[in-house]
This record gives sequence, C-alpha cells and structure tokens, in this order.
Amino acid sequence: MKFVTFGTSVIDKAIVASGKHQNELRITRVSPFVLWCNSQSQGDILDFDMIKEKSSYLSDMLCYHFGDSLSEKLRHLKIDFFCLDFLDVWRPISEFCFSDHTKVRITQSEILEEYEPGIVSKLEELHGKLTSKNLIEPLNWNETQLEVEMNQFMDWLDSVSTEKSGQLLVSEAYLPYQRIEKNQIVFSANLRETGLKNTLAEKCIALLKKRSPNCSLIPKVDIFVGGQNSSNQEPQNYIEEYYSYLLANIETKFDSQKAEELRRAYMHQMQIKIDRLVFPNLIEQYQKTGKGRSVILFGSSEVLEDFPEFARYVYAVVPYSYQMPWNDSLIEKIQDKSEEYVLVFPHLFAQDNMLKRMFQHGYTYPADILTPKHETINLSQFTGSYSDVYHNVVTVKRGIVLHLQGNACFVSIGGGTLQPYQISAGIYEQTKLVIENNVRPARLSIGLNPGSELFIGQDTTFADNNTIRATYLSTIIIDRDCMFSNKIYIQSGDGHNIQDLQTGRCINFTKEVIDTPKTTIHLAGHVWVGYETVLLAGTDIGAGSIIGARSMVKEKHPNNAIIVGSPAKTVKKDVAWTRNPFVTDLFSEEANIDREFLQKTKEGEG
Repeated sequence: MKFVTFGTSVIDKAIVASGKHQNELRITRVSPFVLWCNSQSQGDILDFDMIKEKSSYLSDMLCYHFGDSLSEKLRHLKIDFFCLDFLDVWRPISEFCFSDHTKVRITQSEILEEYEPGIVSKLEELHGKLTSKNLIEPLNWNETQLEVEMNQFMDWLDSVSTEKSGQLLVSEAYLPYQRIEKNQIVFSANLRETGLKNTLAEKCIALLKKRSPNCSLIPKVDIFVGGQNSSNQEPQNYIEEYYSYLLANIETKFDSQKAEELRRAYMHQMQIKIDRLVFPNLIEQYQKTGKGRSVILFGSSEVLEDFPEFARYVYAVVPYSYQMPWNDSLIEKIQDKSEEYVLVFPHLFAQDNMLKRMFQHGYTYPADILTPKHETINLSQFTGSYSDVYHNVVTVKRGIVLHLQGNACFVSIGGGTLQPYQISAGIYEQTKLVIENNVRPARLSIGLNPGSELFIGQDTTFADNNTIRATYLSTIIIDRDCMFSNKIYIQSGDGHNIQDLQTGRCINFTKEVIDTPKTTIHLAGHVWVGYETVLLAGTDIGAGSIIGARSMVKEKHPNNAIIVGSPAKTVKKDVAWTRNPFVTDLFSEEANIDREFLQKTKEGEG
C-alpha cells in the first residue's frame, strides 16, 4: 500500500517498520494550519526543523522549492491512504505578510531565527516587501478561531482530493503523559502543558469527524507510553507495540470487530509490560506486610516468568484483564481467609469496584490487598483528558489542584461560568470524583479514601473553607443546586477502626454496612447548609430543606423542612428558600426555583 502522511512521524514509523508499504510523501512537524495558508501562495512549505534530518525522502520535502505546488503534487499521486494525526497542531506559527497581500506561514522551530533572514529575502523576491510578521499560538485560540482554521484546512484537503487520493485516515493518538526509561515509568515534566496540547488535538479530531464523518479512524488506546528515546521535545516516540497496533488497524481495513480485537490484544500486551515494571514494588510490599501468606495474583501468570523466586508464594492466578470478565469460583474458596491469603493486583481498572468486592469477601485494603505504589501525580490546574499506566482516568474542564495518590481513580470535573473555582483534591485507590457543570466553590478541600465516591451536582455553590472527606468505601451524593455556607465539614464515616476487646473484631465498619445509609451521605437537590454545620455518615436530607448553623446531622430528614441542633432535629415543615434575599414570591420567575423544590413536606417523615 502507498501512503501520504501529515502530522508527526507516528504512522510513518509504523509503515517503515513493516517493510511492506511505501510512504510517497511525508510532511512532519508542519502544522496543518500552515498547509492551507501556504497552498494559496504558490504552495510554499517551509519547515526548517526538517533540515536536521538527513534521509533523502525528507530532504525532498524540506522547503518544497519556492513556486512548486504541493497541492498539484498531491492531486497526481496515486495512494491508498491520506494519513493525518494532530499531535503537532499546538506548535506556534510565524506568519509573514507581504506587499502583494500574500501570507506565508512557517511552523516555529528553534532554528527558524537562524534561517529567517534568508527565508524573508527569498520570499520578498516572490511577493514584494515584508509588511508584518505575527506569531500565532494555536493553544490560545477560542472555539470559534479553531473551527475557522480547521474548516480552512479541510477545504484545502478537499481541494487536493481526487479519485486517486486514497482514503482519509486519522489516528486518534495523543501525547503520552509517561514514558518507559531504563525499566522505570517516568512522567512528563509538565503534565498541564501536555494536557493542553492533547485537548487541542482532541478538538481538531472532533471537528474533522463532524466535517468528514466517513473518514477512517484508528481509535485511542488506554495505555499510552513514550519509548526509551522520547523526551519533552519528542514525546510521541512511542514503543514498538503501538506502531504494530497502528499498522494492524490499517491492514485489517478498519473492520470494527477486528479493531476491537486489536485494541484488546494491544491492551493485554501492554498491561503485561507495565505489570513487569511495577512488580518489584509489589514484591517489596509483600516482604513487609505479607506475613508469609500465600498469594492470589490477579492478572497474568506471564509476569511471574521474570520473578521465579516470588512465584513460589503464588497459590493461584485469577485472570483479570482489560474489559474482560473473570471467574468468582476461586474467590468463593478463599472467602474470609485473609489470615491465609494476600491478594496482589499489579493493576486495577477504574469503576470496576474491585476493592469493594474484595472487602465483601473478607479482604481489607491495604492490609490484605497489594496494589502498585507510586509518587503523587500532581495535576495542578490541569485541564483536558488524562490517563496513565495506573489506569487513572481524568477529564477536567476547569482547573483544580488534583493529587492522584492511587490507581484506577475516575475523575470528571465539569465546566461552567461561575467563578471562582478553587478545589484541592487528594484521591486514593479506585475512587470516583464527579463534579458537574457550574459548581462554584470559594475554597473546598476534598479527600477521597480508597474505594469511595463523591458526586456534586450542577449549580451547587460553596462559600469559604469547606471540607469533604469520604472514608473507605463510602459514598457522598450532593444533588444539584445545593448551597453551602462557610466552614462546613462533611465526613462519611469514622477515620479509624473501633474494635471489641473480647473478640478483636471491628465493630464500626463491617461488610454488612457497605452500600447502606451507615456509609452514605445524601443531600437531595436545593438544600441550604448553614455555617459550621457537620454532616456525618447516615445523613439523608430531602430536597428543598434548610440546615441551621452549627448543626450536627447524621440521620434522615424530610424535604422542605428546617433542621437544626446537635444532634439535629426537624423543627419546621412546609418551607422553601431562594438565593435572592429580596424575592417575596417564591413562585415568581425572579425566585428562579424549580417547582420540584416547592413541595409540601411529605407526611410521616422527620
């Protein structure tokens, strides 16, 4: 097969590695927002970073001789695939304007300054005197600017497409947040910057799919790592497994069923590679806390080939892989036998509730369950989509201070216009944090212990200095349009065990209380929580209610009621409230309250 590749060298490397296919034209490190502009000015392609490359097929493309037409060349090439990725769309662009109204764009590089006088001189011979030079930063574009640029690029693509041009192929690749270096997992030095670049690429792909819904896609994979030679400058130097995945997708002609099989095979292959890297950490933990217990390994037995000394402790292996079911039969045999067995998870997956399931079988994290330990991943003021080899999955539309301290955490932070937005969150093993749109905290501290969940509904507001702590395997749900005053503390359980001296058993947290009110806090919509209130496990407040200042709440209370005291009691029913202190008619438009929050208190409650 024959290809033309635009973007980075990712697909090109897959093609070259195969030795079976040919890349007719390769334009790397050239922004697509350069291509469409220059095609209108005699097709000048100027990307002088490529001068460093010595291979002949690159040197032919270097500057695309002044006056030569890239568009004409593409129209006459007979190819199978016209390949794109958007990993380089973030690159700054220098735009030169000349007296004949021509604009020429050049992708910024570290050597542009050295070559710029000669470039400008040659362009002036073609287009007259240089009138202005502008620096374009795609990362700073708003949605409208990006859509305009993408439409112009797509118009250019349409103009060079013929029956010979082949199929449009888009790789949904993104820049890795981590790489493998000397058998170690090394994270990018600037996760926030990488996130901004990936977000821009995702937006470009979304616009392209909207404009060309029939284009072929090589879908994302969940484990993305750079190779040994990747760096902050060239983070997209992936490892060979990914290049094989790309090529296999192309050669199977994008059959959806085969694509999913390839995705699963890639994930399984990569998971074993990552498991081998984290396994020494697990062995070290076992030596400290295993107490000689037999090991139940969740994952693949292949990882044990590299650790024969540890393999002798392994009693059984439970297959546990990406999006694949597993068999509970062995777990039933080891039910409530944590004194005999320790469970080892080289990996967890977000939202499969494995810690909760194992707790219900008699195994507590971290005493009886071992997972990889890693340094805190700091996503301070991060926006965009993030995932890593520890299966943390994060989507953030407005920046928060987020510290990932575990594996398989799921985080979704919505956008909105309400300001300010100051949240600091530390989250641990297999937790879930969902904050919907237009949530406004003046200052909110969040702590999620292993296996816990926190949901905050849209339009909820927090005043200053509020704290939410979700304890082990607990759930906190705050529905939409709630309002919190200052210095409120919310905690969904005890932070430590209380044990019976005679039996030695825990009495305040057992598997019988999981998913019951004893490990849950629930505030229905439009609840007003007063100054210095404390909400404890078991709290369940009906919609439209008001909790008085300095109350301590831990029980069920009705809707549209006033709740005060320590412990809190329902003191008045059939009330409603609004954020606007000057509204006298709660049923007017000015009150801005949904009718569902203007209900009489249900009989028999409180």
